[in-house]
Amino acid sequence: MDTYAEIIVDIQSQAVDRLFHYRVPPVLQPDLRAGHRVIVPFGSRKLVGYVMGIVDHSPVNEAKPILKILDEEPLLTGEMVDLARWLAQHTYCRLIDALRCLLPPGIHIKSEKYVELAQEHVDCALERLKERAPKQEAVLRYLLEVGGEAPWDDVLGAVQCGSSVINILAEKGYLNIKHRWTSPAVKKKRVQVCRLNVPVKEAEAWVEANMKRAPKQAEVITRLIETETVWTVSSLAAAANTTSACVRALEEKGLIKRFWQEVYRDPYGEGVEASQPLTPNPAQRQALQEIHKALTETTGGVFLLRGVTGSGKTEVYLQAIAKALELGKQAIVLVPEISLTPQTVQRFKARFGGRVAVLHSALSGGERFDEWRRVRNGDADIVVGARSAVFAPFTRLGLIIIDEEHEQSYRQEDMPRYHARDVALWRAKRHGAVVVLGSATPSVESAYLAETGVYRQLVLPERIETRPLPPVEIVDMRAELKHGNRSMLSRRLRLAISQRLQKREQMIILLNRRGYATCVLCRECGHVMQCKNCRVTLTYHEPDRSVRCHYCGWQVPLPRLCPECRSQLLRRFGVGTQRVEEVLLREFPGARVLRMDMDTTRRKGAHRAILGAFERGEADILLGTQMIAKGLDFPNVTLVGVISADTSLSIPDFRAGERTFQLLTQVAGRAGRGDKGGEVIIQTYNPEHYSIQAAAAHDYTAFYQEELSFRREMGYPPYAFLARVLISGPAEGEVMETAHKAWEALRQLTADLGLKPQDVGIFGPMPAPLSLVRKRYRWHIIVKGEEEAVRRCLGAFTASPDTYPCSVSVDAAPSALL
Repeated sequence: MDTYAEIIVDIQSQAVDRLFHYRVPPVLQPDLRAGHRVIVPFGSRKLVGYVMGIVDHSPVNEAKPILKILDEEPLLTGEMVDLARWLAQHTYCRLIDALRCLLPPGIHIKSEKYVELAQEHVDCALERLKERAPKQEAVLRYLLEVGGEAPWDDVLGAVQCGSSVINILAEKGYLNIKHRWTSPAVKKKRVQVCRLNVPVKEAEAWVEANMKRAPKQAEVITRLIETETVWTVSSLAAAANTTSACVRALEEKGLIKRFWQEVYRDPYGEGVEASQPLTPNPAQRQALQEIHKALTETTGGVFLLRGVTGSGKTEVYLQAIAKALELGKQAIVLVPEISLTPQTVQRFKARFGGRVAVLHSALSGGERFDEWRRVRNGDADIVVGARSAVFAPFTRLGLIIIDEEHEQSYRQEDMPRYHARDVALWRAKRHGAVVVLGSATPSVESAYLAETGVYRQLVLPERIETRPLPPVEIVDMRAELKHGNRSMLSRRLRLAISQRLQKREQMIILLNRRGYATCVLCRECGHVMQCKNCRVTLTYHEPDRSVRCHYCGWQVPLPRLCPECRSQLLRRFGVGTQRVEEVLLREFPGARVLRMDMDTTRRKGAHRAILGAFERGEADILLGTQMIAKGLDFPNVTLVGVISADTSLSIPDFRAGERTFQLLTQVAGRAGRGDKGGEVIIQTYNPEHYSIQAAAAHDYTAFYQEELSFRREMGYPPYAFLARVLISGPAEGEVMETAHKAWEALRQLTADLGLKPQDVGIFGPMPAPLSLVRKRYRWHIIVKGEEEAVRRCLGAFTASPDTYPCSVSVDAAPSALL
């Protein structure tokens, strides 16, 4: 009977965003499964495709055959195949775009067969096989020589035997056959290693005979005898206090064997001192009891863990993971910023050692690929990483933790526009796993779902050891101006910094705006320098004296004369982190300042280097953008200063108040985490705003009630589901015309579907707040209403055969409307 495969071809085009049916040749039928990569004929070309399913019929009369299976094992698990389908439907993207999210780093991945010795059987087998089955004996001896394992093809080539020889040894239990993932685009890391090449008794006799004549060589052999393991050549030479030449001399004498061995790259390879579980306080104990119960019962569930900053949420995570591992399950831990990963990884590796893998975009291609392989091969049970780590290919997933769950960095802004929380909930439902959403400042939507019983709320109301939250002082910068202080530092903040420097205590200073000055303006004609590709002002940067666009990256040297009127009166206005750094160094000459923003963390390892230096006390002040506002724990930090609390309030988005409250509360929580206590000083021109007042009082409930009232009145989430249709293109008139056509189509679809205005509201079309980005004009349409009705409307819109001359994309539940 014929068998067919449903395949999506690897082309990013709307025209081929559908499943194609291919005949599975009989020779491939025993091996082909969903998730395999294959080569298929497509017109006159041969393309890579992904098998999404196996069926026994085809709508095509003469289906073309699959030409080749690319991997021994499917690249994607069955769960990942289903997840890709859901992701494409949930985010209104092409199926191939969803699939690419799930693929490991480097598209050109394949699985290879490896042969591994089953050590306990080998010694007794060698003599028995020598006469009766010399080829089988040769395979075992070859594997012993190369360290116990080798690629399948290498074994066949070295021994000059057929596959049946290896299969027979595997059936007898002498060998294990495994699959390892390799990538031609990412080279495997190999190191030179060595081991004893003679029996231990013979080696001991050689040492005894040569101890005085060749003490260094005797020391090398002694090390190998004592450990009975494989050493790298360099580490063995160092341990014996000798050189690699000494090791090579022993190889020439036949005493040791050198060979190349593949190793995983470890992005956090330095040793970490092991940690032990702490005794939980009553609130932590209650939270752990609830989570442990859900893990044990395998019924799943979603917990919102709301704990004030410094309340010990990380210890709850660690002990919850320990329970999951005890039950034979695996865990994913998501953190919002790559800058948080070094500290987080250190804590988790201290508790769980080599069972932790790390997945995030700041790793090198080789490191990411090796970490992915560790997960897929079952060598790691815990993954720590940023947003994309939610796709870690675990098969026994029991627990997903999303730390700082309110952070908008969990939302991907490119296609597919997914939120890591939504993916986590889907995967948890699939596995019967538990999801823990942790935050001191939960998103309004998550808090509402906990309040209405959809999530189960757990509360950590106090800091560990009942340490007090730091007092917060609001400084009205309008009053500072009236008193003649035109500096960016208020008198109160300047005094507090001076006092901390005298006491040798540390400080964190926040300004969520990088660069030196936020705009360059001509005082003669009023011209403001703007990006040629985007409708945004250019930011001035030191030390190269350039003006840059923070959206497209375009930059030019700062001109001496105004480009419009040729006046010399070009002036820089506004404040960025570079200018704050300059002021701090000028006003406090002895201060040691570290700046942490996107400009200083571009290099690999920069986050770790900066935070490590601050932790070691090599700086007095850590100055930075939002990446220093959350998750960091430095006991010697006794002062947090916020240069301007108003930067996020001015953003034209309904979540501006929420973002401001969260940022201020999180950064305030960096102070007073040790025995010395701490304080927070917030500078603002809007001291009466409820977000700033609630943050100063550490009062989440007051903020939440005020924000809910505003959203109920305006019909914003959680009281309505929000989506937008974004239209973009290089010609402004064409974009505007397309936006109006899309608006008409949406209006017609709501009528055709029988949806009433109270079910779905369509607003616009209108220019987006960022109306020009990277030479593309942008208009949008807002769709708001009951979620099921909005999704029905958007589903029909994306399935429509209508074509448009511009890019038209759907963004469901956007994190911002810019």
